[in-house]
Amino acid sequence: MQSPVSIAKDRPTETATPVVVAIAVLLAKLIGVDDPDTIFYMTIVLAFVPAAVTWLVVLLRKRSEV
Repeated sequence: MQSPVSIAKDRPTETATPVVVAIAVLLAKLIGVDDPDTIFYMTIVLAFVPAAVTWLVVLLRKRSEV
């Protein structure tokens, strides 16, 4: 069984997405958004941030290996 540290290192998107979702909801509340649909769509957009970061890291790792 993998340690939590190695899971977070190997799969950053899966481990960061719940945190991003919580941040999206808190941010929506902070700026005064009360519409559930808007909060839902903000959450979806922000949930892709970790995936984009992971994609960028993988791309940069592949470039450095060449």
